[in-house]
Order: sequence, then C-alpha cells, then structure tokens
Amino acid sequence: MTMTSPKCYIDNLKNEPFEVLIKERNKLIQEIKYFEKHKKEIMNDELKVFPSPDTIYGWNLQALGYLCQLMSDKVFESDEQKSIINIKFEGKKYKIIYAEDIKIEYLDDSDKYSETELSELKHIIQMIDDTYRGPQDGFPVSRMAHLLPEYDVELISYYDYQMKNDEPGTVY
Repeated sequence: MTMTSPKCYIDNLKNEPFEVLIKERNKLIQEIKYFEKHKKEIMNDELKVFPSPDTIYGWNLQALGYLCQLMSDKVFESDEQKSIINIKFEGKKYKIIYAEDIKIEYLDDSDKYSETELSELKHIIQMIDDTYRGPQDGFPVSRMAHLLPEYDVELISYYDYQMKNDEPGTVY
C-alpha cells in the first residue's frame, strides 16, 4: 500500500464544501484518539502491517494540521467579502452567508439537522429579505440580524460587510 503525503491528501479537499471538511477532520481525530487509547495493544500485535500503525498515526497528525489550516483559511477567505449571521434555530447552529445570494451552512457537526427545519429557516430568511428590502440596492445584514429574533431565531453574532464598507451617511 502506498500512502500519499498528508499535504497532497488535503490539497484534494480544497474544493470540498465546509461540511465535508468537518467530517474529514472528525474522522482524523477519531483515528488519532483510537491509536492513542489502544497504542499498547496495536504496537504489540504480532501481525506486522505496512505502513506501521505509528506511521499512520504520524500521517494522521500531519493531515489534521494541514486540514485545520485549510479550514481556517476557508473561513477567513470566504468571510472577508461576505456578510455573515450566526444563529441558533430549533436548537441547532447555522451560518447564513450573504454574497450574491443567500447560503445557509451548518455550524455544528450534527446528524440531527432536519431538512424540514432547514426549509423553514430558508423560508423565514427569504420572507424577511423580500419584505424589508427597499428600492435601494443594499439590504444590510445588521438589519436582518435584528429582525430574526421576531421569528424565534436566536442571534449569536453577525458581521455586516456591506455596512462596514459603505460610504458614511448611507441610508438604508
């Protein structure tokens, strides 16, 4: 069996959605924890495998480092030119991203997300956006963020790129 380098492995994940990166990160952490918990039994096993378990452990650690850096880069890269609202809806955390369109991502690594809840959340956001958008081109995310609690959506935090970069005195 040949192993690709951890860097090459992570390079192949660069275009994957953030949710895939979260799952991959959790898988690596699980493998690392398993090795650390069962190291004596694994290393004392008379069956020899190649690459060795400690080599795989080291590879997983390196891959985790590269993956965490990729995830961090993606967060900062994607958030620089976009407005973001982090919310809690039906007990689950979401990230609403405003750029050319509205996109919703999961913040938690949970299998408990329901398509019904996601659909309902999308409906609420679209309804607020359609209702309050004026004839002007912009609709500040800060305004959206402050309207969400009226719809039983808990505001965690927000970053309004548009308002930060507009000319002073812009009226919305």
